[in-house]
Amino acid sequence: MKLTQAYRLLKNSPRAAEITKWRPLKAEAKLQDDPEGQLIWEAHRLQESARERLREIYFGGLADTIPKEADVRTNRLINFLNFVNENFALALVEGKVAILDLRRGEKDAIETALPTMISPDNFRTLLAPSKFLTHRRGKREQEKSGAEIWLEWAYRHEYTRGVCFSPGKTQAEVGEDRLNIWTGWQIPPGLEPIYEGTSEHGCARAPLDLTESKRFRDAEGI
Repeated sequence: MKLTQAYRLLKNSPRAAEITKWRPLKAEAKLQDDPEGQLIWEAHRLQESARERLREIYFGGLADTIPKEADVRTNRLINFLNFVNENFALALVEGKVAILDLRRGEKDAIETALPTMISPDNFRTLLAPSKFLTHRRGKREQEKSGAEIWLEWAYRHEYTRGVCFSPGKTQAEVGEDRLNIWTGWQIPPGLEPIYEGTSEHGCARAPLDLTESKRFRDAEGI
């Protein structure tokens, strides 16, 4: 399970609030025959592991002296990183590193299926206002860019094999290391227009009236 998947599961599951409060021994006992609950617990443990690593790396010096402040800063940072993971991903496209903007605007279906590609430098500029005051062990406090932290983060959202367009295949079938930008059929299979042969130039003729198509009538219950 990737951290992005864990974050979405914890965010959307109505059971997450209860299960994430349990201690490990209680979770192990209660979730033995509960596959859904086990997934939620796995997502919670992954999120906590990522959080603890951030706390140790960026706020270790503060954790030794003011642990509550270290917790506050860690929570703020991981919330930011989860937000970036939800909306952006790093990908290798034609041998070059690019940042994919995964946000969907209210545009036509074709446009929204294609993520915008941003150079790493432009990505840094875009997120420049987001800065965090870090305190590593043995060092003074230092302001660090949120974009830089995300780029060097072990749990960043990434597609090392880039993007593809594979109609009919789910993201799981394509693989976690490649983003399938196909988002679904615009016309359900079986309801596509039926073309009346081809012209002398080999081009499809205009589609027949769908109301005359038996498949369409059957689907509509006519």
